[in-house]
Amino acid sequence: MSTKAEQFASKIRYLQEYHNRVQHNIYPVPSGTDIANTLKYFSQTLLSILSRTGRKENQEASNLAVPMTMCLFPVPFPLTPSLRPQVSSINPTVTRSLLYSVLRDAPSDRGGQGQQSRDAQLSEYPSLDYQGLYVTLVTLLDLVPLLQHGQHDLGQSIFYTTTCLLPFLSDEILSTLPYTMISTLATFPPFLHKDIIEYLSTSFLPMAILGSTRREGGVPAYVNLSASSMLMIAMQNTSNPVYHCQLLECLMKHKQEVWKDLLYVISYGPSQVKPPAVQMLFHYWPNLKPPGAISEYRGLQYTAWNPIHCQHIECHNAINKPAVKMCIDPTLSVALGDKPPPLYLCQECSQRIAG
Repeated sequence: MSTKAEQFASKIRYLQEYHNRVQHNIYPVPSGTDIANTLKYFSQTLLSILSRTGRKENQEASNLAVPMTMCLFPVPFPLTPSLRPQVSSINPTVTRSLLYSVLRDAPSDRGGQGQQSRDAQLSEYPSLDYQGLYVTLVTLLDLVPLLQHGQHDLGQSIFYTTTCLLPFLSDEILSTLPYTMISTLATFPPFLHKDIIEYLSTSFLPMAILGSTRREGGVPAYVNLSASSMLMIAMQNTSNPVYHCQLLECLMKHKQEVWKDLLYVISYGPSQVKPPAVQMLFHYWPNLKPPGAISEYRGLQYTAWNPIHCQHIECHNAINKPAVKMCIDPTLSVALGDKPPPLYLCQECSQRIAG
């Protein structure tokens, strides 16, 4: 009887064979749905490992829910000049507006000094080829634009399986993951752009930043350096301002001085990314706009995306309870939400868990 590790490695070889058949047009050529069905094995296996790992009873409440207010209620700033947000004289990086309670520059310290080392966390899991699976998933990204059928199924399956794999990845891979995933905007069909931005904003970026144990100033070095490039890729490959703002607000939750990244985009980006970058700069940091500098500035207008609702499986009337806390504990995410981390919780559920 084969071991679990051998079964895991065998399924990875199936994926590699699929990649080879599609890449070289070898009959029978699998569809995106065929590959997506194979990926279900990995997502189910990874979730089952997390559910069996269990958590220690004496775990501190600070490890259950990240002590931060999440920007989940994106409301456009008022367009009337008299109603535009005013800037606090105490902290000029914080904007007083309709978003004041949910949108602000990230603090420099996340209190991660007591966080368990990544190596110790990974040692608790069975010895499977997690890195080999990640490398194979990255190669499968190249197949999505080549397929004629099942592009949407394959794209979503790759993103979901990658989300399930996040707790098993090293810090080095985690830090490069967001840039790798947002680069798919350049090759994936437009109907997958929404999924790319949502997975990036709700899973890949939060886990890459908060799940890493190697952070300087609260953000891993590679994520910090690639933030302007990620914004530039988003603006260059999609014209929807909703996606631009969703990505920017996600960065603002975790990273300081995001306005500098926008300035990099304005200074060094191609011509098509400069107008949306300028609009977002003056929209979120209106104090940076010189009086009368742009007389025809009309502000940033877009239809805000829906907030994330509570994902606790036992939450009462979850559809009417927006999430206010984020849990990055993998075991709790599977036990309480039947999903990979992070798990988004309403105020009532987060208090009940922490208590």
